[in-house]
Amino acid sequence: RVLRALRCRRLVQILGPPGVGKRTLACLIANFVWQRHLFPDGVHYVRVDDLRQIAGGGARNGGEPRAGDAFLSRTPALPGHKLLVLDSCEGLYRWSRTGAFVDWLSRLLTENPELQLLIAAETHLPVSTDHSRDPLLGSLEDHTVEVRPLSEADAVDLLRWFCRDHAALQRLAAEAESAQRIVELCGHLPYAIELFARWAALRAPQDSP
Repeated sequence: RVLRALRCRRLVQILGPPGVGKRTLACLIANFVWQRHLFPDGVHYVRVDDLRQIAGGGARNGGEPRAGDAFLSRTPALPGHKLLVLDSCEGLYRWSRTGAFVDWLSRLLTENPELQLLIAAETHLPVSTDHSRDPLLGSLEDHTVEVRPLSEADAVDLLRWFCRDHAALQRLAAEAESAQRIVELCGHLPYAIELFARWAALRAPQDSP
């Protein structure tokens, strides 16, 4: 769905709760299109949390966000047919208070007419495309892809895959009731399941040589 949307949309948003796999999906998409040269002028990945620090992290503690305002008032020039992947966008969106970050994204599209954006965030960002030379078409659903928690069966399969190299964890994950309970406690979220497997591997008895 994301790849199909990128063929005809300048802005695609991957939405979902923390730990559901938005970053993994965005990185897979970026790698896929880069290897196939679908964006001849480049594919770029930016963690927006890093931008927030550059923009002046002191403002989050109640200070005046002058550095952030100055940062968001500048629009980078990104000429050519590029894909810009922006991850963890909701932090800067909330911090900018007045919608300055959303306005900044809108200007990116307007001032870089060949640029396409792939955004990963928890909630939809109301980015305006009114001033874009290639405005978005269709309804919101056409360029928003929601990533949901795994089904129980898929979550159990993922748990067993993470546990595949440790005999004690393999036995635990092989027990249907135990595996179902674990993935339920993890909310069927891939990242939480991975963290559990790492945590359990550190505490499980070591396999005999």
